[in-house]
Amino acid sequence: MITPMPRSTWPLLVLAIAVLFGCGERSRAGLHTDYEIPAAYTGWVTIVFGVDGATALPVRDGVRQIHVAASGNLATSTPQVKGVVHNRFYFVDAAGARTPIPWPESTPGTDLATVDRAYPQPVILRLVTGDTTTNGHRTAFEQFYVGPGPAGDPPGLP
Repeated sequence: MITPMPRSTWPLLVLAIAVLFGCGERSRAGLHTDYEIPAAYTGWVTIVFGVDGATALPVRDGVRQIHVAASGNLATSTPQVKGVVHNRFYFVDAAGARTPIPWPESTPGTDLATVDRAYPQPVILRLVTGDTTTNGHRTAFEQFYVGPGPAGDPPGLP
């Protein structure tokens, strides 16, 4: 037989639930990233993290903002985030209007051949994250292709 919970413990239960959900929302929000890419850009994008003297990534409403330069390269002092990250990609025009860019590989059940296909509109392909060490210096990076595909192989780090 299940014994009902005493009414005196209800406020503690409500507080515990509120704290758990509140903390979860803040931690998930810190793992969202919006990538803003110049309108009509086609090619590989390379982002290098943890670069001394570079500008930190801005955060708007708990979402990291990555503004990719016309060159497709960006260096930031912000460290690379590890774990589950929720990415959104946008083309941004001269007026600042955003247009979402599809990311076929992020769709559950997508086969690995998506990177070798051509698409009727620009998409995000081959998002790669990692790090490399040269002369004892660690470099964390992300690279991805923007365009109609196929993506081909990523370039070397700048």
